[in-house]
Amino acid sequence: MSVIKYNTYKEAMEAVRRDGFNLKYAREDLQTYDMCIIAVRKCGYNLKYVREDLQTYEMCLIAVKDESFSLKYVRDDLKTFDMCLLAVKTSGSYLRYVRDDLKTYEMCMLAVKKCGYNLKYVRDDLKTFDMCLLAVQQDKDAVKSIPLKFKNEINLMLELV
Repeated sequence: MSVIKYNTYKEAMEAVRRDGFNLKYAREDLQTYDMCIIAVRKCGYNLKYVREDLQTYEMCLIAVKDESFSLKYVRDDLKTFDMCLLAVKTSGSYLRYVRDDLKTYEMCMLAVKKCGYNLKYVRDDLKTFDMCLLAVQQDKDAVKSIPLKFKNEINLMLELV
């Protein structure tokens, strides 16, 4: 919980103009779209402090382009394939913040190529033998996320290596 430092709109807006992080210290009822977009343009991570009802697609895209981790704070209904792909290209682990219906084989493979551990964020119907093998070759713990239909063959291949 943030400590409230700004109790008037004028104080909050001036503070946000100085440093977007100050949005964290403004009372939520003082937030406006204009105040929030200023904060997000200064640093995408400030999306974390934006009231969800003030988020827009444009604001969220600005945030993710600046700081891809901000995908975590984007309302699910505002997430798009392109926005999520942008974040996953930066860090495969951000696949965890992508809605299942936006995940594709290509996006998931990109995440797994970056780090085998990311296999755990891939829907089973998108997992292929090659994806699972790649994941386990990079990270032995990924074996926990391999569907049963691939486990025996992958374990056998790992024993041969």
